[in-house]
Amino acid sequence: NNTYSPTIGQYGESVWDQAWAMIGLAAANQSILPTATQRLAEIRDANGGWGFGAFGSFGVDPDSTGLALMALQAGSEPITSTAVVSGLAYLQAVQNHDGGFPGYGGDTSANSTGLALQGLLAYDLDPESLEWTTSYTDPSSLTWHTPIDAILDLQSPLGGFAGFSGPNDPGATYQAVPGIAYKSFPLQFTIPQADFTA
Repeated sequence: NNTYSPTIGQYGESVWDQAWAMIGLAAANQSILPTATQRLAEIRDANGGWGFGAFGSFGVDPDSTGLALMALQAGSEPITSTAVVSGLAYLQAVQNHDGGFPGYGGDTSANSTGLALQGLLAYDLDPESLEWTTSYTDPSSLTWHTPIDAILDLQSPLGGFAGFSGPNDPGATYQAVPGIAYKSFPLQFTIPQADFTA
């Protein structure tokens, strides 16, 4: 791959380039070089997570952090590693009171919550556990919310999820569905073997 720099273990120019390359390799049952996993672990933000765009140019966000966690798991980075621990701590620190994860405006986003969910699921963490449940007191009651609750609140009657283009945004829907289906990337498929015996 001509986008790979073997001296630093880097694919492309961004966290997303790096993470998707690693996830793609794993999906194709190809080896991920330890230098690539190490590079992704090293380029996290000082806040513990990862950001969008060219390395370091957009700070940190839940979307990129969820994606990076999936790629690290694909690269066999253990849940006890500093990179994974700090990424999960970042997600917990920015989780909104409704249980979801913020987009760029700060409000809970289906895009952000979907990818954050996948990051948790990559390490077999239950997004409906107490660890990921938030409490919110409104004038009348104390309520409890999980990331699943938050993302389902953003689903329209037609089934899509709210995003930049409205209540049924394709991008938001693509990013929301795997999370609510409890699936992280790379998806694992079992291809049935044909039986040619007579």
